[in-house]
Amino acid sequence: MTLVLFTLLYVPYVAHAAVTRPFWLDELFTFYIVTMPDWAGMMDLIQRGPDQNPPLFYALTRFIVSILGESEGAFRLPAMVGYWVFCVTLYAWVRLLGGARAAALAALVTPVLTAAVYYASEARPYGLALGWLGIGLLGWQLTRHPSWQAVGIVGLSTGLSIALALHYLIILPVCLLWAIEGLLAWRQRQLDGRRWIAMFSPLVVLALHSSFLYRQGQQRFWKISLEWKELADFYWWLLGSPAYLGLCAVVGLLTWSSLRRRTIHNRNADVWLISGVGFLCLPLLWMTFLKVTHQAMFQERYLLPTLVGLGGLTAYGLRHLPEHQTRLTTLAIWCLLGIPVSGAAMQPWRLSPPSVAEVMDLPNPDYPVVAAAHLYFPIRYYYPGQFSQLVYVDPKKREPPSVATGIWALQRHPDAPIWLDNDEFFSLWEGNFYFTCHKTYMKHWIGEFERRGYPIVRETPGYIVYEWQRKRM
Repeated sequence: MTLVLFTLLYVPYVAHAAVTRPFWLDELFTFYIVTMPDWAGMMDLIQRGPDQNPPLFYALTRFIVSILGESEGAFRLPAMVGYWVFCVTLYAWVRLLGGARAAALAALVTPVLTAAVYYASEARPYGLALGWLGIGLLGWQLTRHPSWQAVGIVGLSTGLSIALALHYLIILPVCLLWAIEGLLAWRQRQLDGRRWIAMFSPLVVLALHSSFLYRQGQQRFWKISLEWKELADFYWWLLGSPAYLGLCAVVGLLTWSSLRRRTIHNRNADVWLISGVGFLCLPLLWMTFLKVTHQAMFQERYLLPTLVGLGGLTAYGLRHLPEHQTRLTTLAIWCLLGIPVSGAAMQPWRLSPPSVAEVMDLPNPDYPVVAAAHLYFPIRYYYPGQFSQLVYVDPKKREPPSVATGIWALQRHPDAPIWLDNDEFFSLWEGNFYFTCHKTYMKHWIGEFERRGYPIVRETPGYIVYEWQRKRM
């Protein structure tokens, strides 16, 4: 009954976002790859294009789109299903650890109450990979139950392997799981060979993808710098939603009250606590590794497995509750989940096209508007044939391979918009023009324009539009 009610709330909440939110840049990468006229063209874009993901996600999405059509909902269906599976496996994992119904319910709803629920309705592999990671985690716990060990081994091996075949950075939680298993084996003085073999099976996936990894390894990551502040920003993004803070308040009060009474011993407490803390610290471990190796691949979407730790530790405080508190806690959790669902259900169920405020009615209508990729591609997709003054200029065409230069491969798609490189643009236009800067991804450009004193002609929540003055160059 719990899972049925959760599903009835989850589906409209996530589906509303999936059908009403327009594609953003990375989702359009998915669109162009998946809708190539043939499989050979799709595989070529996977290897040479701007994405650095394995082909399994695109193959599955192509199959779904071929049946349901090219709608936002169809492209996002794998993420919606995968994220639901992840929530359910967290619920089952906590129950296997000996958690009470209220504890399992807290784990079930945690991924939906946090800001990470955005990735339940994004046409990218992260939500689906989370689902398979959850299956692997559930299999890992089942291997500790003698009557379910064979099923657990299959689930552990299959779940982790398919998750890694959907996104290469699933190797991070896989490595963390190795470390947790090693620590538990040392504490319990017990080594399970079959479990270890199953946990190392994802390495076969990496071996099978060696050619993809080699090609994609030649590209530089688009991000070039990394600050420790981003670690705090990630945790605040993940933990700071009002609904989840409300859940934390409920759990905190009940945990404090439970400390005042004797609780029943839980033989899985070590597994529960160590796993929860380990997964919650995954961003810190990854940030430290990147700092040591001078890399910058720290993105919130790569660290979504942190939800395993967050859900597990949220549930941990509710593992032993008296019957009357269980009923009250369950009611409170359902209310916290119902509030955002009700808010979404009351909104119109129609697609909201991307904003064009950055490019409309600028002071000089004859000037070209050089748009950032995050603005150019959605406008060209949702407003075909309009905004003729809008152009995209990619300065990286002749630089060493990177994710940015991989965008040029998209021009192999018959419906992709056309853009220029620096030399082509400046040979065609000799006067002033407008330049849009994304506030998050183009901070270095914003700093340079401010240093040069270029005037701001428009500012929106996401962009600043400058007038590029050729006479100052």
